[in-house]
Amino acid sequence: MDAFVWDQDFITGLSQVDEQHHNLVDLFNELNTSLFSQSTDQEGVLSDTFARIVDYTRFHFRDEEDLMHAEGVDSRHIQMHHATHEQFVQQIQAMWERRGAVSHPV
Repeated sequence: MDAFVWDQDFITGLSQVDEQHHNLVDLFNELNTSLFSQSTDQEGVLSDTFARIVDYTRFHFRDEEDLMHAEGVDSRHIQMHHATHEQFVQQIQAMWERRGAVSHPV
């Protein structure tokens, strides 16, 4: 079961950004599936998937901010957007640290 469903709420109209958003949705859904898998190496799979999410998120945010600079978006908006990006990374890292609290199916 997917945690996130790709729909119009994620679409910006910028193909590069939309593709990256879709990849992030796919990675989060992969992590969600891994959380409830019965794999013998569940922790390894979870760690790998989480690391890919953090890496891809940082890549995407950097790319998105570079695009905003190139398009001449007001620097105040970019700074606010950057702060939101950093907050998002902090939130997913906090979620990762609390992953043991997620109950696993028996």
